Amino acid sequence: MHLARGGLDVVAVDGGIFVMGGFDPAKPAFFDSVEMRRTGGVGTWHDVAPMPTARTNPAAAVLGGKIYVAGGVTNDDTDSDVVEVYDPRSGRWSTSTRMPFARSAGAAAVLDGVLYVAGGGLGDETLASVVAYDPAARRWRTVAPMPTARWALRLVASNGHLYAIGGRSTEENSLATVERYDPKANTWTTVAPMHNTRAVPGVVAVDRGNDHFIVVVAGCPVANGVVGDFFTTTEVFNVKTGRWRVLPAQLPRGRCSLGSALEADGSVLAISGGVKINGVITATPEVEALRL
Repeated sequence: MHLARGGLDVVAVDGGIFVMGGFDPAKPAFFDSVEMRRTGGVGTWHDVAPMPTARTNPAAAVLGGKIYVAGGVTNDDTDSDVVEVYDPRSGRWSTSTRMPFARSAGAAAVLDGVLYVAGGGLGDETLASVVAYDPAARRWRTVAPMPTARWALRLVASNGHLYAIGGRSTEENSLATVERYDPKANTWTTVAPMHNTRAVPGVVAVDRGNDHFIVVVAGCPVANGVVGDFFTTTEVFNVKTGRWRVLPAQLPRGRCSLGSALEADGSVLAISGGVKINGVITATPEVEALRL
């Protein structure tokens, strides 16, 4: 990409992959920058209209063909409740209804035409709460909270459910925990944990016929607030069997706070994120692909 960045979020819509926000430890301010590339082809990145609000660790998802970016941390070090919407057809940003309260490092996903934002942090508080946005009514409502409060998690929709994956706990430990939300029952269920605890990994849902998978790429382990060596591994969850498998393929070097998306041929992309070079955390603009 043009910018190396961690704390980003990634969505795919209308044959394009969009990367929003984030930061580079070598630069003084959070990014309002948005880059996109078409799926397929040579994969060249292009800058599009920047977000009205620069931020890191936002939560983004696609609803009705538009990109919704919720919350995050702004350059005045404030957790945000701002929701901004990008229309890839017009190339313009607009402002949507604010969330009921601010949060950063939460996660977003869309299921059955509803935008959900889960977890995150508000000041020193780690959140279990989940809010849902109805675009027709232009209103937010609170739904059942996750059993586990967490920030730096990922949220993904697969086969009629939401899955909250990994993150960091109130005690500042990374989590292997995975919880599934049933929107019809408004209940959460704990499913099989990942093999590794992972904060801010890349996550993407993959559908192959009647089979559904969730791919989790890299991320970082955290113990009592101390961040360990970033993971190079990828785990795949089979939604039908409820089991995880660690793939033999590994990234060339560990990554944390990265994004993921699907390429046109079904490959999983590991997009930007943080890396460690000689023990120092920095950001990388690199994008790598995994053929499943």
